[in-house]
Amino acid sequence: MANIIFMSDDKYLVALCSFTDFGPRRVTLLINYFKNAKRAWNVEKKDLLEVGVKDNLADKFIKYRNSFNCDKYFSSLEQKGIYTQKISKNWMMPLWFYTLLVNCPFSMKMQ
Repeated sequence: MANIIFMSDDKYLVALCSFTDFGPRRVTLLINYFKNAKRAWNVEKKDLLEVGVKDNLADKFIKYRNSFNCDKYFSSLEQKGIYTQKISKNWMMPLWFYTLLVNCPFSMKMQ
C-alpha cells in the first residue's frame, strides 16, 4: 500500500513532476486517469502497470515516493527562493502549451 502524504493537490502535482523519470505526458496521463494529482501520487504499483508504466519504472517511482520528504523538499525550494505557481485553475491545458512554458504544468518563480 502507498504511503499517504497529506499536502495540497498543487503540492502533489509538484511532487509528481519532481520525479524526473515522469515527463509532462506521463504526468498528464496519470492525472487524467486517476482524476487528480493526489490520487496519481498515491497509486499502488499494480495501478501504474495498468496504465502502461513499465515494471522497473513503477518500482523506481514507488521507491522515490516512499523516500520523498514533502516538508524537506518544499522547505529546500523556499530556501533557494523558488516558489511554485499554478498556471491556471484547470491546469490541464493542451500539452503543447505547457511544454513550451516549462515542460510541466506549473512554473517556478525565483524571488
